Amino acid sequence: MKSFSIAVLAAALLPLAAFAEPANARDNFLKQQAIAAYERIGKQLDAFEANQDELSARVDRLEKGQNVDALRNELAALKASFAELRREMQEMRGEIVKDLSARMVRLQQEQAAANPPTPPTPKESYEYVVQSGDSLYFIAKTFKTTVNRIRQLNSLKTDNLRVGQKLIIPKE
Repeated sequence: MKSFSIAVLAAALLPLAAFAEPANARDNFLKQQAIAAYERIGKQLDAFEANQDELSARVDRLEKGQNVDALRNELAALKASFAELRREMQEMRGEIVKDLSARMVRLQQEQAAANPPTPPTPKESYEYVVQSGDSLYFIAKTFKTTVNRIRQLNSLKTDNLRVGQKLIIPKE
């Protein structure tokens, strides 16, 4: 195949003999342009020839069936691998769901233990807005109830109050 590209290149270079002795700068420029074009064509022909050789080798291998059987075996192995991975993922998904469900139950139990439900508000109660200087003791004395009852009804963990805070005070 190389003899073909060399022969084509030689035939293409024959017109260059006319440019052997350039008469002026324009002729010299045209000669350089022609040489560059012929060199590009030669490189393209060489690349084409290399690609053609590679394709011919591939076709030969495919015709012999060497690669086709290997590819089929690889494909079957990949399909089996994929099926195994899918099965493992489904098992892991089931384990994750079980684990998350157990964690949620534990968290709900912990929250229920940390925040016991507030007792129902008595039917007869006052709503009191905390003023500056108020304390639970003062409020309990004023409304004739206990500090513990006010704490229980309002789910208070400490005796600290904020000005403007609303409290439910039982009528007793």
